[in-house]
Amino acid sequence: KGHVPQRIEIIVKSGREVVKVVQLSPIEIEITEDHLEFSGTVHFEVGSAALQPESHDLLDEISLVLQDNKSLKEIRIEGHTDSRGSEEMNLKLSDARAHSVMNYLLKTGIAASRLTAKGFGETQPVSENHDENRRVEFIILRGSL
Repeated sequence: KGHVPQRIEIIVKSGREVVKVVQLSPIEIEITEDHLEFSGTVHFEVGSAALQPESHDLLDEISLVLQDNKSLKEIRIEGHTDSRGSEEMNLKLSDARAHSVMNYLLKTGIAASRLTAKGFGETQPVSENHDENRRVEFIILRGSL
């Protein structure tokens, strides 16, 4: 508990001793009063809601945190974009991305009753930096530690 699981295949041949060292990585997601805080980024295909495979490890960690903390009763997954493109397109894209993340977490076993998704487009920038405005946030709506 508290570490990212790893799958390692070990083939043992008769009469041989096998030693395999497995180093587990700690989960680095912090639960604050109102959101999940993490240093990674959820990546999507350009102009699309399709998750890039490099996002799976982070989303799997988020799933583990949610599984281990059932007292977090409702999480809103928020999608945000930068200001490139039309407002309408950005709103649709951010909503589709938030739903894509939610669907991924549902497939990992998180109950649908605990998740909602909403896109905010470009309406809530956090920086002048376009990259920082393109983000997914996990907001705690109900429940705590």
